[in-house]
Amino acid sequence: MPERVRPQTRRVVLRVLILALVLLLGGRLVYLQIFRGDYYLTVSEENRMRVSPESALRGPIVDRQGVEIAGNRPSFLISVVPREIRRHTEVLDRLARQLGTEKEEFQRKVSAGRSMPYWPVALRRDADFKSICYFEEHIENYPGVIFQIAAARRYIEKPWTGNFLGYTRELTARDIARRKSRGLRPGGYTGAAGLEKEYDDHLRGTDGYRYLEVSALGRVIGPMPGVPDEPPQPGSVIMLTVDVELQDLADSLLAEYGSGVVVAIEPSTGEILCFNNHPGFSANLFSGVVPEDDWNSLLADPARPLMNRATKGLYPPGSVAKLWVIGAGLEEGIIDPGTTFKPCYGGLQIGNRYFRCHKASGHGSLSAVDAIAQSCDTYFYQLGLKMGIDTWAKYTSACGFGVETGVDLPDEDPGLVPDVDYYNRRYGKRGWTKTLAANLAIGQGELLTTPLQIAQFIAGLANRGRVMRPHFLRGYRIPRREWELPAPEVSFALPFSQQTIDVIIDGATAVIADKHGTAHWLADKRYTMAGKTGTAQNPHGNEHAWFAAFAPVENPKIAVAVIVENAGHGSTVAAPIANKIIEAYLQKYYPEIMSPSEELPTPDTTLTRPIVSFDESAMPGSLKNR
Repeated sequence: MPERVRPQTRRVVLRVLILALVLLLGGRLVYLQIFRGDYYLTVSEENRMRVSPESALRGPIVDRQGVEIAGNRPSFLISVVPREIRRHTEVLDRLARQLGTEKEEFQRKVSAGRSMPYWPVALRRDADFKSICYFEEHIENYPGVIFQIAAARRYIEKPWTGNFLGYTRELTARDIARRKSRGLRPGGYTGAAGLEKEYDDHLRGTDGYRYLEVSALGRVIGPMPGVPDEPPQPGSVIMLTVDVELQDLADSLLAEYGSGVVVAIEPSTGEILCFNNHPGFSANLFSGVVPEDDWNSLLADPARPLMNRATKGLYPPGSVAKLWVIGAGLEEGIIDPGTTFKPCYGGLQIGNRYFRCHKASGHGSLSAVDAIAQSCDTYFYQLGLKMGIDTWAKYTSACGFGVETGVDLPDEDPGLVPDVDYYNRRYGKRGWTKTLAANLAIGQGELLTTPLQIAQFIAGLANRGRVMRPHFLRGYRIPRREWELPAPEVSFALPFSQQTIDVIIDGATAVIADKHGTAHWLADKRYTMAGKTGTAQNPHGNEHAWFAAFAPVENPKIAVAVIVENAGHGSTVAAPIANKIIEAYLQKYYPEIMSPSEELPTPDTTLTRPIVSFDESAMPGSLKNR
């Protein structure tokens, strides 16, 4: 009997199993289609759709006349989609071998982009055309790999661009995490230094997106049906205050000596007309992948071309400091314009030390104006001793030294203005003597200034004590909108009355106009210049040569500060450079001041007007003609 039941039992079990399987499959189908249908539809669409970012063109940077000094160039970009690469881990191996790169480098970049798994991660920029052709032909072997033409930065090929224009770099995961609200994405660019960093928000623009339909093998079929693209919005045009021709002229003049700085400012506005560090470097070195040899060469160069000397180079100002030291003496009532001290016979004995004057035969008895004109050290030794260190430090600080100028460049050095507390901390209360005051009064000792600070001071003096904040931004324009022209900003006022300023300017004018002035040979019948020579001692070699000046005295249009490292006397080295910069600027922008019979500048430094590559017709007239 049991043997007859067994087939029936088997049929029942089989039917139950089949029914259970049907119920299971049906339930699963119901779950997938009804409860999880939306999710899997989304996944399906994501596998079918690829988001292709369209980088916004970074805004161009132009000089004060519209000459483009920073723009964009096309570049081949190889990227991967992290979600797709995760399913094909061997692709990174093949990609690294083909491009001659360590796989670990690519893995780090892909890992950093996994928070946005469907977003392309850039692996190789500025890829060569041969590589692009190879990958396009073998795309089936590289699922998840995509190729694009992206914009890379291109700068005018000049050796002075790097130090103030700066350069861009690829955004890191940390950048994006810190600045989520700014619409940043992996693979995008940001300003890394200089003006590119300072005005990154204006220049960057807004990226767009293309939505593409792709096959299972990763080939692009075409635009994704029903999903409109989002076009990118280009960045703003940035117009700078600098003049390319003055930049070139300054660079050629400094190149004769090796290392130095020229900074020129329009006194009434604070606009920086020229900002040249020599030696410098081309910003194009950093617009793509920096060759290791080039990078090592820049780092090893003893002339330090990567250093922005104008804002970070610290130098004693030498006799240029005598301008504000006279001002401090006048304001404190220590001297008046006619005050004389002990005559100069070549130096002054202070305690056990003999302090020499630069003129061994001496200057005799001098007034305040004559002391500036002839730069008599003996006069200022005595003034410094009467003034004292704290009074000297108070006025030096009030003239803008020891603090940042606030220029629109990142990473400015404030310099150093020592006072009594400084010396007490450094040497102890009885570890120093009053002779330090004598040394500080001629711009030596621990006083450290930047060339930009000197330029700011001489421009403020030219502007009758009203110091405008030095700046590079002249205007900017969002595409299809009007120019935005920021108003000049008053930074501070020099701590001198108008009577004191008159005396200082009289002395600075006599430096050139008086036959005994230290730069009298610069006298010009066409206009009057005021200035001050300086020769700063340098423990590491020859003296640094300084000259700070402005012109015309009656209605100043330009103020210039020049320092030439290890070059000797300011009157013979720095003064001629400043003079040529002033003449070239006045000849170009204020020809009515210059004599039409003169040919300026000299043939070896002739200014050649660059081709204007930016649409100058879009510039506001007030900018073109100034």
